[in-house]
Order: sequence, then structure tokens, then C-alpha cells
Amino acid sequence: MLTLFPPRVQLIDADERYAGPVAHAFGWRKLLPIMWVLPLACLIPFAFKTEFNSNLLELQAPNPSVSLVKKLETWSAVVLCRNLQELRAVQEAMDDKQKLIARTDSILKAYDNFEWIAQQQQLVPKIQWTAPTPIEPAMLPGISLRFRVLGKQYPALKERADATADLLVGTGESGPKATAVAEGLTKWEAGFAEELGQIMARLSPPAPDPDTLPKSIHNHYISASSTREYALYIYPVHDLWKREHLMAFEQEVERRVAAVNAKLHTDLQVTGIASDVYGTTSSIEKSFYRTTAMALVLIFLLVFIDLRSFSHTVLAVSVLALGLPMLVALMGLFHYNWNFANFFGLPILIGAGHEYGVFMVHRYREARNNPRRAWRKWDHSDRALLLCAFVTSSSFGFFWAMGHHRGLRSLGLVMALGTACIYLATILVLRPLLLRRLERRGDIPLRHRFGDSPKSGSEKLKTEPRDAGVHI
Repeated sequence: MLTLFPPRVQLIDADERYAGPVAHAFGWRKLLPIMWVLPLACLIPFAFKTEFNSNLLELQAPNPSVSLVKKLETWSAVVLCRNLQELRAVQEAMDDKQKLIARTDSILKAYDNFEWIAQQQQLVPKIQWTAPTPIEPAMLPGISLRFRVLGKQYPALKERADATADLLVGTGESGPKATAVAEGLTKWEAGFAEELGQIMARLSPPAPDPDTLPKSIHNHYISASSTREYALYIYPVHDLWKREHLMAFEQEVERRVAAVNAKLHTDLQVTGIASDVYGTTSSIEKSFYRTTAMALVLIFLLVFIDLRSFSHTVLAVSVLALGLPMLVALMGLFHYNWNFANFFGLPILIGAGHEYGVFMVHRYREARNNPRRAWRKWDHSDRALLLCAFVTSSSFGFFWAMGHHRGLRSLGLVMALGTACIYLATILVLRPLLLRRLERRGDIPLRHRFGDSPKSGSEKLKTEPRDAGVHI
């Protein structure tokens, strides 16, 4: 852009290179701040609609894995109890009446199932188990007839029953082949009786013994530490990827656990993925706002050390007070929230954006202290500031325009829009205000103020020694 649109300069005498007309006051300097402050005042209500979105899925690139993760049961809160009595009390407290808790899971399920089976024992038939009688080869013809009867009673089995009957008849009542078939049927009958006994034994299980559980199941429900603790897993009804659902679920679980603590005089705590994510994101959000305020204070102190003037420091930092609220208001207007990616842009905007105000105040002080460095309508400092704002906004804007990762896109949009807001606040509000201060203080010579130029060498400004040579 600098190559295609270079500034129009010409060779002038060193004494006259800063002599020339400056921007006239008229009414535009009053109009420009109104053009910024009035829309800002109208958009301020939208700033309160900008919230912090902790949903990490909305930062990922849109791909099948991100959409499929919601089908997995990944969210749960966990309460660790020191004994089964506490575990039972917490589980009963989680009996949901507000439709926030879907279900609970713990080792108590085994004890509850054991009690239920014990109550149903009268329904289980009593079986007198005896060892199966070994099959002799002479029994094979009789068994063959029973297969044919079975095929007649159950047509679906007729083909296979008849084939088995033919096989048994073909073996005869004696001989090596009949002996082998009889031994095979004896083994099968013994295995069948054993399997049937195992099935019936499951209907009358012994009392649960956690120490006999596989290690993976044991460690899921019971802590592996020397002080045994029992875990109660609490699963939500709603999708906790949404912040409002996560907050409601966590607060409800915390409230019920607090009621159990008051009743049993204990100090049970809530942990688990849901609690960790909720507590971590809440802490990050608070730290985000706190460190942003600390950054503003530090920036103010550093600018004050540079300018050594309280009023000039306020003027320089005012670009943040005028630009950042516009950024937040526009985010609220277009339903765009802070997240774990773009909130990093706010400290960057504070650190880099205040420089626009600092540069502008330095230009004002240069024009005030050196009349030969008159502030023209659009001079080199204004062009440099525009170039800085354009480079910063367009560079971050590429993240938003060309990125696929939604987190990077949100960071790029906030940075590009925030930089543009701070720059426009500098040009539309701070710059006209500083030019107005120059004229009101009378720091600009009359011929500069009204566009007069020197008519003779004696009328040239003598405030600086004449530079040797010719300059652009």
C-alpha cells in the first residue's frame, strides 16, 4: 500500500518544512467524538449480554469426533464416603425430585441386588442334585426313540432329531463305535448338569465380598488407598457441555451433600469431572477478570512514568475506556461470547492498544512544545498510526477469515475488531480533543492556525537553528 500510494512530498527549506496550515477547528472536531460516543452509549446495554462460554467443544474444529463425543457418558460428579452408612445416606439424598440427576452408581448396587434375590428365594425351585448315570451302549436304541418322539413334538427340531436318531441306530448296541458314542454322551450329560448347577447357583449368590472383585472394578468403586473409601457416581440428566446445565447440576449436588454433612456431622466433599470442570472454569473466569484489572493498573502506572503527567496519562489510556467497551458491546450485539481462546486477546489489546493513545499524546506534546512541528491535517504520525492499526487488525483477521479451528477464529475476530475499535476511538475522540487543546492553549502561531505562510526570510520561524542541507 505504501508503494502503490506513497505520500506526496517535495523538497523544501529546512526552516519551512514544518511551516504550513493545520487542521481548522470549525465544527468537525466536535462532531467526530459524538459520532463515536453516541453509538457507544446506545450499545452499552448489549455489553452486559456478553458472557463467558466454557464449552470446550465449541472451540474445536467441526469434525465427526466432536459431534460424537456427546453420545458418550463422560460427565459425572463423585462423592467419596468412608463407610457404607455414609454411602447409603448420600445415595438416598440424590433421589432426584427436580429432574437434574439421572441415576447413581456405587458398590451398593451389589448389596441391593443381593437383598432382592434373598427376598425372592421362595420363587427359586429346590433341586436335589445327583450325579448323572453313565450311559451304556445298550441304552442307545432307547435314546434314539426318544429323539424321534422329540422331533414329532417339536416340528422345528424334527430334521435334526431324526438325523441324531439315525446316527445312534447306526452305531448298534455294542462294538467300539457304540462304546465311543456312549462315552461322549456321558461327558456331555455331566457338563450339562454342571452348567445348569452354575446357572441355578447365580440365583442364590453369597453375600458380596469387594475383595474378590477384579482389580479394575474394585478400583472403580473403592479406593486403592489403605483407608478404604467408597465412591458414589452421580450422572446428570441434561447436557453438561452447556454452562447453565453444569452450574445447576453442580449446585444441586453440592446442596444435597451439604444436607448430608449437617445430618451426619461429617465433611464429605464433591469431586469428579463435573465438579473439576465447573470449579476450574469458574476459577479461570475470575482470574481472567482479576488479572485484566491488574493489567490496566500496571499499564496506567507505566504510562504515567513515561508521560509524567496525570492528565496526559488519563488522555492516553482513555482510548481503552472508549474502545474496549465498544468491542464488548458489539460482541453482545452479535451474540458472541468470551471463551478459553479469545479471552487471551483482552490482555493483548490492553498492552498493545494503549500505545495508540500514548503515540497520539506524544504527538500532541511535540506540537505543543515545538511550534515548528505543526500538526497538519493528516501528517506522518497519523499515517503511521493507521498503518499500525491496519497491520494488526488484518493479521489477526486472517485467523478469523481463513482458520478452521473455531478457537483461533474467535481469537482472530476479537483481536481484529478490538484493535479497530481502539484505533477509531483514538482518531475520532482523542485526536480531535488534543487538537482542540492546542488551539485553546494558543500554542499554535496565528499564521499556522489560519493557514498563512511566511512572506520573507525575516518572518521565518527562528525557534530552531537552521539545519544544514535540504530535507524531504
